[in-house]
Amino acid sequence: TNHPLSQQMASGQDTTLADDSELPPAPPVPPPPSPEEEEARRLTKAIFSMYDAGGTETVDAHHVGDMVRQLGIFPSSADLQNIKLELLEHGGESTLTYERWEGVMSGLILSRRYPRDSEEVLQQAFRAIDTKGEGYLNPESLRKLLTLRGDKLSEEEVEEFMRYAVDSETGRIFYNEYAAAVGP
Repeated sequence: TNHPLSQQMASGQDTTLADDSELPPAPPVPPPPSPEEEEARRLTKAIFSMYDAGGTETVDAHHVGDMVRQLGIFPSSADLQNIKLELLEHGGESTLTYERWEGVMSGLILSRRYPRDSEEVLQQAFRAIDTKGEGYLNPESLRKLLTLRGDKLSEEEVEEFMRYAVDSETGRIFYNEYAAAVGP
């Protein structure tokens, strides 16, 4: 036998430790994730998967703004730029990895820095725009509002939103369905 412990045992040497202090400490066992952490991970995975068409665990960086908003997080343009810098490691990347997305966005969700609007709040906001009470919005009217008033969205951001929000059969935005899909 070549192993030193086997040699010690064969020679009759004492192989017991004098005390437990000679043992390296056991690594701490992380606590199980809380229900809030599990929900944040589930949500970030679901949104990321919508954009990861090839299953490569990467997404093109130009989708980041829309992905953040689909999480129900609506930061100002300046805050969104800061989030993008953090996600894309100071803007030097053209693709976003799932690992980076999940870590940053789960942390942002759990921090409650940008509280997610409830389905009801989203519906109220859309109803304020829907002055005729039709239950839907015209995409072109909403496009003008999103690009010309308040915290303006870029054309690219509006296009991403429209791809998700506009009903492909009617060409309308049925905001109750949209609010149900993106609300917490």
